Amino acid sequence: MNNELLILYDGMCNLCSGLIIFILKRQFIAKPAFITLQNKKYSELVEKHKIDKNEDTIIVIIDKIVYAKSTAIIMLFGQMKGIWNFGKYFIYIPKKIRDWMYILIANNRYRIFGKRKTCYYTNFN
Repeated sequence: MNNELLILYDGMCNLCSGLIIFILKRQFIAKPAFITLQNKKYSELVEKHKIDKNEDTIIVIIDKIVYAKSTAIIMLFGQMKGIWNFGKYFIYIPKKIRDWMYILIANNRYRIFGKRKTCYYTNFN
């Protein structure tokens, strides 16, 4: 394992951008790299990892394994050092329940948290 950690996220979403700020303030097992869904590199990764282009979710790639929706968030916690690593135990909540909650938030994220015109984090690529 190389402990490669790549986070693909919606750069226009305030909630997603807030998650990136949260991540940047934490220590990780591997240094995370970031690609926005609006970045041209995203299309290359979609083809390389056979990701559904229509998937409107955060995607976390750890050592070439692709995770989406609630599992992506949980795997992200599993890569954190310290107390936040405890979040990996949410994996024991049934996936159907976790993803239902994730989709409910994801489908309403622009309405609840707002949307950016540009992404603050384009230099992370």
